[in-house]
Amino acid sequence: MSFQGFIVLFGVGSLSKIAIDEITFFKRKEQMMQNSVLTKLKQAGFSAELIDFLLQFYIGAVNVYGIISLDDLYDLFQKIKEHNAAYPEITSEQFISFGELTGGQSGTHYLVYNPAVFDKYSKQVDNPLTSPLLVNKKVTWTEINIQQIWNLYLEICQECGRLYLTPENLLDYATHEENEDEKNFRQALSELKLDGKKLDKVASRIIPGDTAVNEIIDLVTYIYQSGTGVLYDAENELQFAFEYYKLKLSQREFKEMSMLMKQAVYEQPCWGLGGRSYVEVKGYDTGDDFDETFYDEDDDDFFDWEDDEGLLE
Repeated sequence: MSFQGFIVLFGVGSLSKIAIDEITFFKRKEQMMQNSVLTKLKQAGFSAELIDFLLQFYIGAVNVYGIISLDDLYDLFQKIKEHNAAYPEITSEQFISFGELTGGQSGTHYLVYNPAVFDKYSKQVDNPLTSPLLVNKKVTWTEINIQQIWNLYLEICQECGRLYLTPENLLDYATHEENEDEKNFRQALSELKLDGKKLDKVASRIIPGDTAVNEIIDLVTYIYQSGTGVLYDAENELQFAFEYYKLKLSQREFKEMSMLMKQAVYEQPCWGLGGRSYVEVKGYDTGDDFDETFYDEDDDDFFDWEDDEGLLE
């Protein structure tokens, strides 16, 4: 579901109330539960160093893959560990237990769902889900129920065939530093004005405590990353965001803003490409014309659809 669908379904007032209630709840929950979770982790044999490593690994995973089963992620951990001596020894039981204990806490970038909650849908596919599902928290901005989260997971699996990127070090993806293209897009958005006020000073209408600039960047980037890197979808989301905030741009101004947006997002990992960027899949010259979407009907050839290894039908 896009940002547009999110607004249409709930309306602004309802969203604000939901978000405020959730923030209040999680702040209280964090105060009450944080020490309890750390205690449980330590009682389960997790050292401070192991907790820090797994937290970074999980965050890196949701940044790259978006949604992934913990069984698949543990397989990737083992592959990465083969050429990364700094990675600690971790059993699959420890790996999954960490997710189950931390996946519901505020302050993290992810949620972990018990596979049982997806039974109704999972049993309808050839390879039912048998391990917990690690989900980027951004998914819950737009996919607001279990069925929608499952549908997105299934779509990602079908698009990439579960042929996930195996980076040298997944911890490198736990944090993100904006590059020049991203800074240029943010700066251009910040200079836009709404009722005489610069957009970086305008409060988000959806996310309390945030700005309209951050909201637009996050949602446009999410639309791009959660699929196969279709710039046309991201451009549509940008256009809707401008209409939603009643920002007045000429056709030329919007085209320039769209160009900056495309340059800012196109190197981001795409979940529907198994965590690869479009650049890695097809190759792209930043001097080329961003007015055309990268994705075309021939792109399906990147994955061998005859190889059904792990592919959910």
